[in-house]
Amino acid sequence: MADVLDKTTRETLDPKLKDLIEPSDRPRKGYLYCATCEHVIGHVADRIEVMGSHEHAMTNPYGVTHRFACYAEAPGVDVHGGPNAADTWFPGFSWRLAYCEGCGRHMGWVFERATDSFCGLIVSQIRTE
Repeated sequence: MADVLDKTTRETLDPKLKDLIEPSDRPRKGYLYCATCEHVIGHVADRIEVMGSHEHAMTNPYGVTHRFACYAEAPGVDVHGGPNAADTWFPGFSWRLAYCEGCGRHMGWVFERATDSFCGLIVSQIRTE
């Protein structure tokens, strides 16, 4: 994403967003990265608990169990598809697929309802430091 922004656009970016997308020589502590391409996905400070836990292991209708962690937001993912309430793991929430903006790898899901949303990121697809 950063490579398509011209200099003028970069100078007017919100500082928090600029921190997420601009390359830097300083250590990038506290960030979540795609385990495949190292694109910044979000920040560990955005971790939340949903239904009493930060991490969940849920099985889909195909028998595949996914271990994922919940975050209030993940600005480095690209969300695909319309909201789907079928087979949701969180009652009252619909889900959409979330992919890494850097490489397109499946990172997890965005869970949404009328008043709020959160991201469930597959633990094996993210890393810190």
